[in-house]
Amino acid sequence: RAQRTEWNRLAGNRMCRRFDWLHAWWEANQEDYELSIIKLTTAQGSVAYLPLAKQRAWIAGNCLVWIGSGKACSDDMGMVCEHDDMEIAADGFAKYLSEDSRGLAWDRLDLDGVRADDFGMNLFLNRLSEADSSIQSERRPSLSCWIVSLNENWEMQYDGFSKRVRKLYRQCLGFHEGKSSFEIAETP
Repeated sequence: RAQRTEWNRLAGNRMCRRFDWLHAWWEANQEDYELSIIKLTTAQGSVAYLPLAKQRAWIAGNCLVWIGSGKACSDDMGMVCEHDDMEIAADGFAKYLSEDSRGLAWDRLDLDGVRADDFGMNLFLNRLSEADSSIQSERRPSLSCWIVSLNENWEMQYDGFSKRVRKLYRQCLGFHEGKSSFEIAETP
């Protein structure tokens, strides 16, 4: 319980990094993964988490991925730590993974859903490359974005749904009321 509270405090308002989101993903997908969370605790008491899972891929070998990646489409993934501790966390996680002293036995690090401007993750990836020159990273300028064409009004949108989607919508009607808000994006 205390660890969950600490984790959520460190994640702040980043929903996809919060313990509850990641735990729900794990409960739904644990058959396909091996939990590989890395926790860093410093002598000063700072704590940071790197929420990873190992996935066995036939061609890529043992892939370390985010808990919450794949089917769940989590966004804004990254280290879970205080802003002031990002440098210590980046150094510690990079050192741990480059040495692989505890036998994670990973072949590939596939960290999708990271913001291009995430200071901590950029620092971590730079430190990882510095610690082991054979580790290379591919970075893209921005997150993927789901784009849906909308009709002028809801009735036209609803009429364009398949019979199955209309049925699912009716079953969920009212579920999100008061819990969700929607905004129309004006720019990418």
